[in-house]
Amino acid sequence: MLVSEQEIKDAMRLIAHTDRWMIEGAAGVALAAALKLAPQWGG
Repeated sequence: MLVSEQEIKDAMRLIAHTDRWMIEGAAGVALAAALKLAPQWGG
């Protein structure tokens, strides 16, 4: 699974705005990948 720098940044911003969490880049990669796969999982 490849995610772009922009997808990572967007994922980090999303969690910061929705849950008020500041996450590090590695966590942003995992979140970006999960968000990218969400449509396949029906979410």
